[in-house]
Amino acid sequence: MKKKMGYAFFFLTVITLLLPIAVAAKQEVITLTSRQDVLGGVNIVLSFLLDVPEGQVPDAVLLVIPGGNGLINLKTRDGKIRHDLQSNLFVRNTKPFHDRRIGLAVPDVPSDRSKGVNATFRKGREHAYDLRAVLKDLKTRYPQSKIFFASSGGGGISALFAAGLSGGDLDGIILAGADTSQLHAYDHSAVKTRVLMLHHRMDSCESAPVIEAKEIADRYSFTLIPFSGGADGPDGDPCGFRTRHGFFGLDEKAVATIGDWMAGLNVAAPAPGEEKAFLNERVVMIPARGFWGEVLLQTTVYQPDGPGPFPLTIISHGVPFEKVLESEVQARRRFCLQSGEFVKRGFTVAVPMRRGYGKSGGQKNVSTVNIAAFGLEDAKDIQATIDFMSKEPYVDGKRIVLVGQSGGGLASLAYGSLGNPDVKGIVNFAGGLRTNRAMWEMDMAQAFGNYARTTKIPSLWFYTENDSYFSPSTARAAYDQYQAAGGRARLLALPPFKRDGHSLFHDFSGRSIWVGEVDKFLSQIGFETKIEK
Repeated sequence: MKKKMGYAFFFLTVITLLLPIAVAAKQEVITLTSRQDVLGGVNIVLSFLLDVPEGQVPDAVLLVIPGGNGLINLKTRDGKIRHDLQSNLFVRNTKPFHDRRIGLAVPDVPSDRSKGVNATFRKGREHAYDLRAVLKDLKTRYPQSKIFFASSGGGGISALFAAGLSGGDLDGIILAGADTSQLHAYDHSAVKTRVLMLHHRMDSCESAPVIEAKEIADRYSFTLIPFSGGADGPDGDPCGFRTRHGFFGLDEKAVATIGDWMAGLNVAAPAPGEEKAFLNERVVMIPARGFWGEVLLQTTVYQPDGPGPFPLTIISHGVPFEKVLESEVQARRRFCLQSGEFVKRGFTVAVPMRRGYGKSGGQKNVSTVNIAAFGLEDAKDIQATIDFMSKEPYVDGKRIVLVGQSGGGLASLAYGSLGNPDVKGIVNFAGGLRTNRAMWEMDMAQAFGNYARTTKIPSLWFYTENDSYFSPSTARAAYDQYQAAGGRARLLALPPFKRDGHSLFHDFSGRSIWVGEVDKFLSQIGFETKIEK
């Protein structure tokens, strides 16, 4: 009997050792000098939260790089450490990581970036020095521990560029729901450490398409683990922490996958759920022909379930006026939130990247003789999209609605002047074009008047009082000339929207402002607006 009890005690002991052990946490805020401002001769400092198992030397530490603007407002108040990253996948699972003898270090922004960081800074050497300083501090404290970069969203840009620039003592990188729309535009061959990518198959965050995640993983031999299941929580914004994008409801699986991979074990994707691709998303290459020859337009297509045929919505992106990151020009515009509203209403949606944008061929439109000519040149790519999509069996090519934002609104109104009877309506969100000409506002108004002379299609226009591109007087002048020339349009002159009303169509909270008006417009031009759940 004693012998049997001895064996039982032995096996219980082994099982206990194999199971994660709940441990207390030790938290502290550490401030260090990361680099020196050469011009000002000032030391640049940053603070980071160190959160490790109490009384233990961690086997590994995750250096968690915040996304967004990087600002987490780390501070100690009333004897407690506070910050704004509690809902982040890594931070909200601090205890499960501690149970696996994994600590966390979470840096705030450096002292010379008190208002936050952008993608340009994330790619640079200064940021790499900042992260390198934290890494060095951790290696000094825990010389036997492995150190991994861990990030979500835009933090993935920091992780890959810092690893590529500094190399060194890093044991790996974990990208959870990374900003793949930008990452895929850069070369990451300088990254020599191993990389784990977690991505949700149904990620509906505009900047995190799973299609690009797979391209990145295949190109650089990163390990990609696609997730299914979970659910969107109370955040609402599809890019928030408590959504599928943030692996909400999948914490246990995510922590297990990350922990096993860090330990050098083989990891496999969790069993897929019943989800299909987000809105049945796919990418097609559409031929566009002209005097330039033939190019292919990278086009995102969404559609409802079923064979159709469904009416078609074409959403046209804007034209950057000021200098922007090349990655933003190369990124595939998805308009996830906006496309979802049309798919729910029974539309197939096509989002073409016009010539020179995304992975579309050719050169960007530079026809700046006048704004009218610019819009008509871009309208050629809308025509190519209509020609291609109308031949698809799931598309009703006789029932088309054009939607455009900024330069895309200009292109959509320009296309309306071509007299295609299959286009039943146009929705213009802050449409127009700014140029460097002194009288560009007058040029824009004249362009709209020119389009209206041959346009039979009704349109709905959205402009806000605080649009940084087109002032209320500029929008009103364009509308007045459109109306005077015979155009059938309704202008919604809206009050200020957030910091810049030009973002109304893009912004998550803008949806509640425009979606009801669009429903009314669709009904007026003969479309059912019954919403599919």
